[in-house]
Amino acid sequence: MSKTNYKNLILKLKEGITRARHRKTVAEFKFADQDFKLTTDYPLDESSVVFDVGGYDGNFTALIYEIFQCKIYVFEPHPELFSKLKIRFKEQKNIIILNKALSDFSGYAEISDDSNASRISSTKLNAGIKCEVTTLNSVMLEHEIETIDLMKVNIEGSEFELFSDIFNHGLQDSILAFLVQFHDFVPNAAKKRATILEQLGKTHSLKWCFDFVWESWIKKG
Repeated sequence: MSKTNYKNLILKLKEGITRARHRKTVAEFKFADQDFKLTTDYPLDESSVVFDVGGYDGNFTALIYEIFQCKIYVFEPHPELFSKLKIRFKEQKNIIILNKALSDFSGYAEISDDSNASRISSTKLNAGIKCEVTTLNSVMLEHEIETIDLMKVNIEGSEFELFSDIFNHGLQDSILAFLVQFHDFVPNAAKKRATILEQLGKTHSLKWCFDFVWESWIKKG
């Protein structure tokens, strides 16, 4: 498990990583996160607010809810996955399922037709799957949320636009912890991630990191 200072991490990111290294990092993470001791290690309780951005199958939401019984907002733009999530959590009033993607604009976009790894593929509407897109600021205003205790982000490459929007609105100060997966198939992903982490490092401290797999950041102070 890496305890790398974020400044050294940024320098390392700019050098890029190899496929072999990525496979090794995935294995290292799976070993370190046995029994989910990393991905659930947050000071949450029943009063906490968690955002699961990229809900997918709902396993992360189910795990966090089982442990902490907190309020969770789940964002899943793919209609098939959204429907499954609605059924899975229909008895939990504190789990709010939103059929929306979070990005740096509000409107509509197309997402790739892959229920295993769907992402915003175009802002031009053609014959693909249409999804509603909104911003974090809009959601927080609509639901009267002042503080997010944990934001988990796994949105298949769209995290770069989301973080840009978070910084533009100064919302990083309202998020106490990030659990994020960056994706290296995006053009210039290493440099984009390095820029994000440099900005994030002003308000948050790196808790642990497995490059381009999962990493955790906690608000300073």
